[in-house]
Amino acid sequence: MSGVEEKPEENLRSNLALTALSIVRNHQYLKELAMKQLTFPELVWSTDKNELAAMHKEKVEALTVHDPKRQALVAGRFCSFHLAGFDLDEKSSVELGPPYDPAVRKGTASTMNVISLRVVRVGPDYTYPVEVYGRVIARDEVDYKCVYLFDRQREDAQLINSEKDMSALTGPYRPLATRAFMCFELDLKIKDKGEQDAEVQLSKGVIPYHHNPYHKRVIDQLPSFQSTVKLVLQQVTGPVAASLEVSVVREGSDDPIVHFNGKITVGTTRNYRHHMVVYDSSVPIGRLVREDGSLVLSRNLVTVQGPIQDPAFADDEQMMLYVCFLDVGCEIEDEDMISLEPEDEDDDEIEPDKEEEEIEGEGEEEGNEEDSEEVDEEEEDPKNTVTLEYPTPETVWEHGSPKLKVKVDWTAIFDPPLEYYLTRWYALPKGFKSPNYRFGGFFE
Repeated sequence: MSGVEEKPEENLRSNLALTALSIVRNHQYLKELAMKQLTFPELVWSTDKNELAAMHKEKVEALTVHDPKRQALVAGRFCSFHLAGFDLDEKSSVELGPPYDPAVRKGTASTMNVISLRVVRVGPDYTYPVEVYGRVIARDEVDYKCVYLFDRQREDAQLINSEKDMSALTGPYRPLATRAFMCFELDLKIKDKGEQDAEVQLSKGVIPYHHNPYHKRVIDQLPSFQSTVKLVLQQVTGPVAASLEVSVVREGSDDPIVHFNGKITVGTTRNYRHHMVVYDSSVPIGRLVREDGSLVLSRNLVTVQGPIQDPAFADDEQMMLYVCFLDVGCEIEDEDMISLEPEDEDDDEIEPDKEEEEIEGEGEEEGNEEDSEEVDEEEEDPKNTVTLEYPTPETVWEHGSPKLKVKVDWTAIFDPPLEYYLTRWYALPKGFKSPNYRFGGFFE
């Protein structure tokens, strides 16, 4: 027999306590799972109003950060509608549309091409060069879930030497639709040069965009933490999606595959400086060419203007895609010059109660591309550019080594369900209307 006297009542209490704890945890898990499975209207109908408001408030408080550059508490992530039951980290899984059919007129009003993202200022505590990692995501009216544009781990950080360097974007994988509101979330870090494992918040916040059909080229910036980041977008009206594939042309099946040493840009204008970069052999991304001869593009999707009836857009080129092949040393200059935010010590000169729309529009241009294109047409070598016009599926660039075949798939883009955004927006609790992503706080 054991010398220790057993106490059955204590064991029973201990077991009951563990069982109760397990029940509570399971109940909480099932409750969270049920909320994810419920549609938002069902959640509103089945949940107490105060509890629903508390759920939103808890999420907003968790994503609010203090930004030393802006000297304010700001929303570090999207919170423009009711967040109860909404997973901010869930990836969008919406697929590309069906093959484009000109006989089917129904389509979304406009989309956004993400042209470039640059860290145009580093500081005040750090200077170039910096090794950047983290993520940049877009949220659009299709589902407001994560569409990744930049996603790098610490061990795969990108070296940024100056304000001229573009971030190596890898998305979006599908068109970004906008009829009312969309946004871009930035959460970028850099390695601390002083401590090996330490990380520094380089940029964190949200760049919002409110739809304006007459803004063709949109430039905005986010000053935060240790940087100012500039985002350049192109709005496309009545769009059609074009998925690109570039491959090496081999005369015989036994010919060795030769990779292309240079840059490839894609856009809807002849001016390659207004294009997005889809291939750059100087930026390490692993292998540059696959076994089948296709080049490894960092991204391959662009939207082009489809046929439209609006006379305001009659002069725009429709269903045209330009692909430009550049030398690896060609520097794609930043033509989208806008005034940077004031230095930290002068930040108080910006009035925090200035209308948000007015501030967002500071960097926007309304289609001033014609003059720059005329200059470029005189300077550019036409041998470096191929043009694909719908329904052309492919063409060959024959003026370099190796020869490259360019193939494009044209797909339709349908209207996003705007009601999804409006339902959650109208349900926002009192005091949480219109977050001011630039200066912090909320507008009633």
